Amino acid sequence: MINFILHKTNKILSKLKVIDKIDFILLNKKKIAIVSNNCWNIRIYKNLKQPYNTPFVGLFISTPDFINMLPNLQNFLHLELKQSHFIKNDNYPIAILDGVKINFLHYKNSSSSIEKWNKRRLRLINFINENGLDSVIFKCCDSDSFDNNDQYKFDKLKFKRKIYFKNIKNSMIMNLDGTFPDGIQLYKIRIAYYFKFIKLFRGL
Repeated sequence: MINFILHKTNKILSKLKVIDKIDFILLNKKKIAIVSNNCWNIRIYKNLKQPYNTPFVGLFISTPDFINMLPNLQNFLHLELKQSHFIKNDNYPIAILDGVKINFLHYKNSSSSIEKWNKRRLRLINFINENGLDSVIFKCCDSDSFDNNDQYKFDKLKFKRKIYFKNIKNSMIMNLDGTFPDGIQLYKIRIAYYFKFIKLFRGL
C-alpha cells in the first residue's frame, strides 16, 4: 500500500517536474561526475544541463564486472576503446575492455560508442585530476545479480560518495508490478531515497 501511494505521488510530482526543479535549485552550481553501472545518471546531467563528465552513460555493465573494475578505475580509464574490443551482437554494440563487458544499449553502432566513450573518459580523467576521486559519485545496483556479496564488496570500496540499490522484495523502490527498476526508473523514483540522493552531492 505504501509503495502504491509513493508511486502515485511520484507520478504527480514528476508530471509537474517538482523534484527536477528542486534538484536544479540545489545542484545546478555543482560540478558532477557519476560512475554508474546503468543509465541511472543520464537524467541528472540532462536536468542540470551539464556535459557528461563520465563515459558510464547510456550503457550498462553487469554488477560483478562493475564492482571488480572499480578498484582499478583510474587504470581502466586510461585504456583506449578500439574497434577490436567489440563482439558481434545484433541488438546493440557490446565491447569487452580489460575483461569488462560494456553493453552500449543506447548507442547506434560501435563507431559512435568508441567516439563518445573515449571523449568522455578523458573528461572523467580531467575531472578526477582537478577535483579528486572523492568528488566522484559511484552508484551500483544488483538488478542482474543475486549474490549477497556484491553489496558487501561495493560497500568495502573506499569511495567517499557511493550508493547501492539492492533487489529486495517489497522494497519501496520496486516497480508496482514487483520488478526491479531499470536505471531510468530508479532515478525517477528517487523521492523514495531523496535524502540519500542529495547527500551524495554535499560538499561538491
